[in-house]
Amino acid sequence: MPLVTWLKRHLVVIAGLFTLAYLLLPNVVVTVFSFNKPKGRFNYEWQQFSTAAWKDPCGVADMCGSLSLSLQIAFWATIGPPSSAP
Repeated sequence: MPLVTWLKRHLVVIAGLFTLAYLLLPNVVVTVFSFNKPKGRFNYEWQQFSTAAWKDPCGVADMCGSLSLSLQIAFWATIGPPSSAP
């Protein structure tokens, strides 16, 4: 019974940790595959370790422009419009 009591006490924390891990898993996969050197156009399976994508991050057309736009949108979404409190 001590195990059941412990699980009841920590169920929210355990569920939160599992949820956080589930949400961060795609970020981990993308980060790992950013060090891959694919043979073709698609990056679905591991071929060879490479840091080429990190040496020239603006090498892909419009990559830095897209990043800049995404950061601007994130900034303005965080700041938000001014609120008019009654």
